[in-house]
Formats: sequence, C-alpha cells, structure tokens
Amino acid sequence: MANPGKATPTPPQDLSQSFQRLAESANRLNKASDELSRAIGPIEAVLKKLNLGIGKWHRFYGGTPDQDGDYDQIEIGYAKIGGKWCIALAEESGNVQSSDPDYGSRTAWAFNDAPRQLRIRAVKEIPKLLEALVEEADKVTNELEAETKRAQEVGETLTTLAATSGVRR
Repeated sequence: MANPGKATPTPPQDLSQSFQRLAESANRLNKASDELSRAIGPIEAVLKKLNLGIGKWHRFYGGTPDQDGDYDQIEIGYAKIGGKWCIALAEESGNVQSSDPDYGSRTAWAFNDAPRQLRIRAVKEIPKLLEALVEEADKVTNELEAETKRAQEVGETLTTLAATSGVRR
C-alpha cells in the first residue's frame, strides 16, 4: 500500500533512457531471432521429407581436453528431440579421466529452442552437418545391405533345412 505522505520516487533520467533503449534492442533482437527461426524451417522440412531416420552430430567447438582432462564442446546435429526429428544443438562438458558417470553434463535443444548465441554460431555449420549426414546415411545403408544379405542367407538355409527334415508347414 502506498504511503500517502511520501511521493513515488521517479527513476533517474539515465535509467529511464537505458530501459527505453533496452526495450528497443529487445524488440530488434526478437524480430531477428524470429527471422532466423523462419529461415531454419525450410531446411528442417526438407530433411524431414527425406525420412532419414538416422541421427548425426557434428562438433564445431571444443572437445579437446585440457591438461586436467576437462573439456567442453558444442555440436550441431540432426536428432530426435522431444520425439521429433529436427536440427539440434548440444552443449557438453565433462572430464575424460572421470569414472563417475554423473560427472559432466549434456544439454540438447531443438535448434529454435537453443540459446541465441549458440544458434548464431551454428548457422555456418549447417553445410558440414549435411555432409556428415551423407556420410552417416551411406554407412548405415552399407550396414543395412550387408545385414539384409545375412538375414536372407539365414532364411534360405532354414527354409532348406526345414524342407529336407520334413518339418510341417
């Protein structure tokens, strides 16, 4: 409740001006961030249409441990975050010498949910992520083809064994 005997203090002029400038900067920042989000949308849409079903991360900062084994790194990836495939960003830190599985941390976000500074740094890495996805898709395809051949051979062998041993259908 206001004290009727005391006047409400007015903020100093420089504070008022700072707040006004901050409000204007925040407005510009939010508009620029929204534009970046809209620019990422078509890239994600194309990747979703490809129905890759594989994830891949590309580290673009850090990862090299210091003399004590501590490291931090930032990655861009194509991953399932919150049940949806999307371009994603992750920050990780830890110690390569630690045997404690709870030591260190990893946080991953859908691209548009990541901190703005990370998104800014990551945009130029999108072409490298696409190249990493090509390599991963080729690798997984080769593995699928080899394992499909193996499964077919097992199936044929079992079918032959069943036919020659009189197993009922």
